[in-house]
Amino acid sequence: MSTTSSSRASALVFGAVLLAACQAPELAPDHPAIDRRPVAVADVPGRTVEHLPVELRSVEVGPLDRATAPWTREEALEKARDPLLIEVVTARPLELKPDSSYPLIVWNGRKLPRTRIVPGTSDRLQAYLIARSEVQERNQVQVFWEGREAETITRKPLFVLPDQVRR
Repeated sequence: MSTTSSSRASALVFGAVLLAACQAPELAPDHPAIDRRPVAVADVPGRTVEHLPVELRSVEVGPLDRATAPWTREEALEKARDPLLIEVVTARPLELKPDSSYPLIVWNGRKLPRTRIVPGTSDRLQAYLIARSEVQERNQVQVFWEGREAETITRKPLFVLPDQVRR
């Protein structure tokens, strides 16, 4: 055996021994260093709130005017026939980042494009209906993140009945 091949063999054996020594020791399942707490989906790396279904805590519907929605465009209010403001409270805060998509309220399957987060909050959304006539016998309310509808749409929608709409 030549000196060169002997040196290579020694280096390989040394590397294998070093690698084995650096391996983490296997811990018994009941070892105190093992964290047994369940991992929430939001805690999984790469899963942010905008990747989770947007569940709702409450929804309120009432008249829309300059006092209740100063952000509404004047021409929208002029053309409206008894407009309504929808305010949704989400079950968990929404985390908006400059590069993220945005949440939309869905009323009876119709996406409301002028949805906005109420300033100073992280769990309240508002949108409006142009006419009270859009209220049906049973109105389904959901929210989703634009561009991620399938994975983020509310799984347990809330419902609004006509007598629950404030006058």
